Amino acid sequence: MTTTLPVFRTAGQKPVKPMKTTSVDRLRKPSAGWAGVLLLSLVSHSAAQSWWEGDHALGDWNGLRPELEEKGFTLTGSYEGNVAGNLSGGYGRGWAYADNWDLAFHFDLEKLAGWRGASFLINGVDRNGANLSGNEVGNFYTIQQVFGGNTFFLYGLSLEQKFWDDKASLKVGRFAMNEIFASTPVYWLYMNNGFDGSPKSLFSTGAFTAYPGTSWAARLELKPTDEFRYLLGIFQVSDRTYTPSKHGMNMDIRGEDGVTVVSQWQWNPEFFKQPLSSGAKGTEMKGLPGHYWLGAYVSDWDFAKWNGSGSRTVDYGIYLHGDQMVWQESPGSDEGLSLWAAWVYQPNEDVQTLPWQVSGGAFYKGLLPNRPDDRLIFGAIHGWFSDDYARSVSATGGGSPLSESILELGYRIELTEFAYAMPEFQYIVRPGGTGDLEDAFVWGLRVGVTF
Repeated sequence: MTTTLPVFRTAGQKPVKPMKTTSVDRLRKPSAGWAGVLLLSLVSHSAAQSWWEGDHALGDWNGLRPELEEKGFTLTGSYEGNVAGNLSGGYGRGWAYADNWDLAFHFDLEKLAGWRGASFLINGVDRNGANLSGNEVGNFYTIQQVFGGNTFFLYGLSLEQKFWDDKASLKVGRFAMNEIFASTPVYWLYMNNGFDGSPKSLFSTGAFTAYPGTSWAARLELKPTDEFRYLLGIFQVSDRTYTPSKHGMNMDIRGEDGVTVVSQWQWNPEFFKQPLSSGAKGTEMKGLPGHYWLGAYVSDWDFAKWNGSGSRTVDYGIYLHGDQMVWQESPGSDEGLSLWAAWVYQPNEDVQTLPWQVSGGAFYKGLLPNRPDDRLIFGAIHGWFSDDYARSVSATGGGSPLSESILELGYRIELTEFAYAMPEFQYIVRPGGTGDLEDAFVWGLRVGVTF
């Protein structure tokens, strides 16, 4: 899961007109450590065919990796890269590259220390690159989902305790809200940041935090059955969450900080079940899987009003999501066609940028013969800007934003268990929402490697 950083205002801060930046302003070279990871990956590529069929680009370290995992220590790394170029519309023609590197250390405390059901996680993020939306297109929904916060972040630092036969868990530490809430692997298929991670309209005030921004948090999860899941979270809200110079290490709690409480109810049904196999425990039945949820949040903080007249101390919002497999190639298969839709409503237009957002799409897994893991994806977003935000932009000479829409079409090629590439296109209707810029047509390539 990846998402760009939101832009929000604190009380007393005036809205500013968006500025174009150059690629040089945003581009940083990956660290030497990551370059070494790539070199090792290339070396192992030539080592053996078994590497290509493995789960990780760096292999099993001559047996050391599974040995460490058996003892309770897991090290994982990943790379996500986005390249995109503007073919028409927007500001002008150009291209941009952005990337996200993630390194995580997971400790199974039950294996390491006999602490039943407990685990500890620490992970860091490094981001680099340029923003095609800001440089060439001028749209709100960022085209590259990994752009934002070009620096190193200490992102995750958390302890999780499972109990009640693993039907419940409590996680405390530092992590983002959209790591858990309003997030699904369905969204992660897309490159535009309006989809990827969570619906982007949730992030504009800072009440709903987004990866790689991090703050103190606690999350309770209950799974009484396979079909039902309940989530409850409480998160620190701070204007320091996304400060690049802090690198995610600003762990203080101040009196001016706020709190967001979020709750999510989820239903995971299977429709039209058919017999799959028979055994000692009876006939196994499988159907068309679906995932549906309703979520809501309320936040107590000092939210700056767009008209500069002061602040609002309480903000809230609700969101809905549903994804459903509607056709599968055989009973129990994950190959087939799935549809999805999402809706966000945040009524306080005096502090919100996008009070309304609707999105939806479809994806087909295994469409082409002998390509069972590839996916053809399509998605659409429409977001309405608030009247107060529109007036603040108009006052600075930036036009009057009304709404913006995104269409995305891509084909995700699973090269191996650990690498993929997705060529794609995006069409942006009313970039920036004002109608002053022509609709933009963008090409893109998203790639990823798990080390």
